[in-house]
Amino acid sequence: MERLATDPLLRSEQADSFATNGFLTFEQLVSPCELRELKKTIGELFEKRAGEKEGAHLDLVAPGKPGTIQTSPQITNPVNYAPRLHQAQFFQNALAIAKQLLGEKTRCLWDFAILKTPENGAPTPWHQDEASRDPNFEYTELTIWIALQDTSIENGCLRFIPGSNRAGVFAHGFANDDSSSHALQCVHDFDVDAAVSCPLRAGDCTIHHPRTLHCSSPNISARPRFGYILVFGLAPRPIDTHRSFPWLQERHTIAQERRRRWMRRGGLFVTMWRKMRRREVPDWASVKYAVKRSLEVLHSGR
Repeated sequence: MERLATDPLLRSEQADSFATNGFLTFEQLVSPCELRELKKTIGELFEKRAGEKEGAHLDLVAPGKPGTIQTSPQITNPVNYAPRLHQAQFFQNALAIAKQLLGEKTRCLWDFAILKTPENGAPTPWHQDEASRDPNFEYTELTIWIALQDTSIENGCLRFIPGSNRAGVFAHGFANDDSSSHALQCVHDFDVDAAVSCPLRAGDCTIHHPRTLHCSSPNISARPRFGYILVFGLAPRPIDTHRSFPWLQERHTIAQERRRRWMRRGGLFVTMWRKMRRREVPDWASVKYAVKRSLEVLHSGR
């Protein structure tokens, strides 16, 4: 039976655990019927290399150099190429969870699809999601990571450091110490032994805070591992205190350059139209943030 978006999907103890630990697991967010369609859609987008000309198709971990073999490709905002992704019941279920945790004004900010290739799918380094964001804003967000097949340590399940959400944003560098790599890597000291692995069954998900330290293991299995990720939150607000994320200024990737070229050739208007179509700029704060981000992409690709 499908859950309704108005159902109270999280128990109070689950919400408390999320606030304390910065992550939790949730079972059967996606029904078996929708799961088959979701996996088929995501697989087809990777086969088509959807979004490559826009800088939306990239490798998350490998150095961004021509000829590099992709072992962990990612598509940013696959909903741009498959609008039905946000018309499904599982999306309404995810939105309901996000509203429980963040408030009724919560909306979907963007989505991702990630593939770890069989036998050599690269591990994702330890990182905090907020380390990739503009430090001039504060964020009230969460990420819902959906397993499109059973996900274990063998094929790349997520691992989290409990309580790291209650710290600040740690210093980060680059995967493989290469500034052309899209992935960031936390260089701050922390207790790796405290990590909790979160294997999932197909259709289950994890939910985590943008400051929660997390990583994923490599895919050493014989089958590809797909994940579909939804980021929900409130409109980012200008921050009162000064913050600096120097690693963002040092990063230079092929995807950034593709993104900048596409935006300058009319992609800016396409981007704004897509956001308006999905009602992703419902208030003035969202409009100001969207404009600022678009101008930054035009300037630097970031």
